[in-house]
Order: sequence, then C-alpha cells, then structure tokens
Amino acid sequence: MDAANWVDLTTVIVEAILLYCREAKAEHVYVGAVAKMAEKILHGRGESRSTDAGAAGQRIKALGFSTERRDARGVKLLLSTGVCARVHELAHLLDVPGARECECRRM
Repeated sequence: MDAANWVDLTTVIVEAILLYCREAKAEHVYVGAVAKMAEKILHGRGESRSTDAGAAGQRIKALGFSTERRDARGVKLLLSTGVCARVHELAHLLDVPGARECECRRM
C-alpha cells in the first residue's frame, strides 16, 4: 500500500467497516461509529484529521452501500453477509492492511 492510500478516507472507511464485520458483535453499525473508528485509524497513522458521520455516510453511499433510516442514535449500516462480502472485496481492491488475512465471522 502506498502512503497516500494508507490515509485515504475511502480506504480508511472500508477498513473501519471491515473491523466491525470481523467483530460480528452486532447486526449493524452506526455511521457515526464508523467515522470515529476511521479517526482512530488515521490517528494511529499519524494523521490528525477529524471525520464526521456526514462525511463517512457520503463515502459509504459512494461505495454502493445502503443505510437504514435514521433512528434516535443516527444512521446505521446493516452488517449483512452481503455487506461484509462487499467490504472484503473492496478491502482487497484497496489493499487495506490485514485484508488478506481476514477471517470474518459473518461469512
């Protein structure tokens, strides 16, 4: 992975969703939580950029994912088998760190 891709927001958003798919602790993840995880990933790579739920949601939709209607806690992405399969596919295409060694509990 080249340095620019390492901190690209799209790549980091995919990596964040991939982490939630791997954990398989919930049936969904809130877009705000994906944004916070992306910030943590970026911070760990020396980037001090902030990412809000709106920006994360736009990237998630641009990647072809559909989100659920907003509830009291925000907008959520269902972590279905299809969503996780697509996230794995994107992770391989974007050369997300650790994507090749991934064992997802949802697939």
